[in-house]
Amino acid sequence: MQERRIELIKELREVEGEEDEGRLTTPDRRNRVREAAVDSIAGEVTSGLLDFLSKDLVRKEEKVSERALKTSIRASERNEQYAKRAASEAKRSEAKRAASKAKRAASEAKRSEAKRSEAKRSEAKRSEAKRSEAKRSEQQAKRSEAKRSEAS
Repeated sequence: MQERRIELIKELREVEGEEDEGRLTTPDRRNRVREAAVDSIAGEVTSGLLDFLSKDLVRKEEKVSERALKTSIRASERNEQYAKRAASEAKRSEAKRAASKAKRAASEAKRSEAKRSEAKRSEAKRSEAKRSEAKRSEQQAKRSEAKRSEAS
């Protein structure tokens, strides 16, 4: 912008120098000065507008990239939360499977113990039945013996 002013000043000095030489008349000089002033003002306004628009564009691009970064961070955080939940669910599911397996094992152990207890009771009953049978047989044998002794 300052360079443009320097050029304008040089141009004005040249115009004054030309007038001194008598080449340009006063109305021509005024027209040239007026055109130079209009060009200078238009250049400054255009320069300022372009500078403002450039800065505004940079600000908007920064906002867009900031939003994109925030969105990316949120998505990353959501993915991390989903992964944690999935891991937690997997642990709970694994714990449930392990608990279920333990229950089945405990139930199987109870059934086995019940079978063993039943087998022991059956064996005890058979033994008791054999002993009772042996006693009856012995008593019968004694009675038969006693009857034979009495009969003789």
